[in-house]
Amino acid sequence: MSKDDKTADPARAMADMMAQMQKMGTDAMTSMSGDWAERMSKVGTEVMSFAADRMKQDMEFQQKLLQCRDVQELQQLQSRFWQEAIEQYRSEMERLTEVGSGMWTMPGQKPGKDS
Repeated sequence: MSKDDKTADPARAMADMMAQMQKMGTDAMTSMSGDWAERMSKVGTEVMSFAADRMKQDMEFQQKLLQCRDVQELQQLQSRFWQEAIEQYRSEMERLTEVGSGMWTMPGQKPGKDS
């Protein structure tokens, strides 16, 4: 074995090891991509539905503001609007957490489990 063969072996071994690690990572991503894409689709649908509902409620709120006859009515309307909005955003975050749970788990692994 020549001196050049000895220096080439560690490089070849490192390249083989890196190729194997890359294949393992690609295989893992390929096997989880279907479930991940499905969950992302559900998250996207949920976000769009929530945003559409909120925009509708915001427009209704603006119409009600224009119909207010006094300051007390305006204050009550604003208070109710913000209380409802805060509750809806809180509830939406719970739904998104539920829909997105397990998005980053490996195939066959249950969400929230380390093994």
